[in-house]
Amino acid sequence: MTVQATTPAESATTSFTYVVLPPVNLYDQINGNIVKTGAWTDYAGAGSYGGSYGRTATPGASATVWFNGSQIDWIAMEGITTGKADVYIDGVKLATVNLAASSPAYQQDVWSSPVLTPGLHSFKIVRSAGNVANEFITLDGVSIAGTIAAAPIRYQQTDTHIVYSGAWSPFVSRTPREAATAAPSATAPRPQSPSLAHAWT
Repeated sequence: MTVQATTPAESATTSFTYVVLPPVNLYDQINGNIVKTGAWTDYAGAGSYGGSYGRTATPGASATVWFNGSQIDWIAMEGITTGKADVYIDGVKLATVNLAASSPAYQQDVWSSPVLTPGLHSFKIVRSAGNVANEFITLDGVSIAGTIAAAPIRYQQTDTHIVYSGAWSPFVSRTPREAATAAPSATAPRPQSPSLAHAWT
């Protein structure tokens, strides 16, 4: 948005541009739109947002947040039993965050994303492979310049809402070794004639 300001005597006019950012919303780690893999536990902590934070020591465990907006902050608990997590935005690894601290600290803003093009994005934390056994990663909440969103749903090509036209045949993609030993099976349809299309209904 561009604004023009003029002095009372109208002797000078200055133009400047500013960007209107979406409101910032804080979401607890128990929000149903946050998708977690691995064994997560809600661990009580008086200083935590909502009275508890999520933690996991499962190798490769993750938590994914989809959001409509332009920026996201990861709110976590730091302490003597916490380790490292890899951070991804839209599937691209941007950082590794060390949550270790000499004493427990709650509701810590441990990482902020770059300012993103407004729209649908994903944020993901993954327990780093370099952690030793029983080192946790934690999630207390996320602060979003925008709103949290439900995870997109992936549909198989066999879904009845997909309508095909033309001649389609099953196609399976395999490595040369797999192709030499495996029997044919139906997977993704493949067009065999020109002017083919498919549509959602």
